[in-house]
Amino acid sequence: MLANDMNLIDNEETFLLYDLNTSKNLVIPYWKYNKFDLDSLSDDECKSEFRFMKNDIYSLLEVFDLPDRITCPNRVFVYSEEALCLLLRRFAYPCRYEDLVSRFARPVPQLSMVVNETMDLL
Repeated sequence: MLANDMNLIDNEETFLLYDLNTSKNLVIPYWKYNKFDLDSLSDDECKSEFRFMKNDIYSLLEVFDLPDRITCPNRVFVYSEEALCLLLRRFAYPCRYEDLVSRFARPVPQLSMVVNETMDLL
C-alpha cells in the first residue's frame, strides 16, 4: 500500500500483490469451541476418533516419551496428550485441518505446526 501511495507501483500491481499475500485459510471461529480434554472423552469416542482406547493413548505417551509440553517454532505450545491425539486423529482418517478445529479449538496454522512438530519428535 505504501509503494502504491508513493506511486512506485500502480493499482493493478497493488491488487495483484494483495491477492497473492492474503491468507487462503478459512476463518473458522475456533474460540467458540471447548479446549481439548482427553479425560472428557469416552473410550468409544477415543476409539472412533483416534483408533485407540483412552488408556492406550496414555500408554503411547509413556512409550514415545514425549515431553510434557511441545513448543512450536512460533512459541505456541500444547501438552503432549493433545499433540499425540491430534496426530492420531490426523492419520486415523483422511481429513483436512479445518475438520479438526471443532475438536481441538485451535486455528488451522497451529494445528498444522503441532502435527509437524510432533512428527519430528517421534
